[in-house]
Amino acid sequence: MSSIYILDENKKDREYLELYLKLEDHDVTCFATVEDFESALANTLPPDLIILELHYEQNNGFFIAKQITRSPFFFISADSTQSDRIMALEMGAEDFVSKPYSPREVVLRVKNILKNLNSKQILQNTILASEKWSCMEDVMTVNKKTHILDINGVQIELTPVQWKIIVYLMDNYKSPVSRDEIKSDSLNHHLNFSAQTLNSHIKNLRMKLGYHWIKTVWNYGYQFKGTPCKQN
Repeated sequence: MSSIYILDENKKDREYLELYLKLEDHDVTCFATVEDFESALANTLPPDLIILELHYEQNNGFFIAKQITRSPFFFISADSTQSDRIMALEMGAEDFVSKPYSPREVVLRVKNILKNLNSKQILQNTILASEKWSCMEDVMTVNKKTHILDINGVQIELTPVQWKIIVYLMDNYKSPVSRDEIKSDSLNHHLNFSAQTLNSHIKNLRMKLGYHWIKTVWNYGYQFKGTPCKQN
């Protein structure tokens, strides 16, 4: 369910659109006055989308839109010019619908807008979840949510066991970890790993990543040699 604000002084248009949006299971709040709308924006959580009438008797829709900083919005208008539509899009409006409109069309536009916004948010979350590491001339990007690892933009396919090992080494990059720690903390003694089996997995990891990423600490274990990159 998405929360939607509608600001439109035309009672019939406002309630008609509200009805159709609620049939799609949206949480809709309507406003007839700018004052009530601005009060809600200031005192409640920002809605997922705002629908604004452009030519509002109390105020200009463009002026109202400039005050919206935390929610996406789009305009509806009974009297608009091409310049209005261009200015709306330049201001960051998601869409512009001229009256008279089909409520079903507006509902479909709302659906597409929310879908695109959700995709953008997922992408942004994915980007934020990524970690970057540098070692020598290489840069490794790791996303622990999607289990994707690449080096210099080239994705590296890892087995589940290899993934657990490299992530454990990254999480403890500041100091060496013993073979027993890797087996117990990372693999939970998976398949009763022997030291020889673990060494074999490390060898295969090095072949995929490059030997400089994992240092052997003789008679003890291993250490990840990547250095965290500063996030922009």
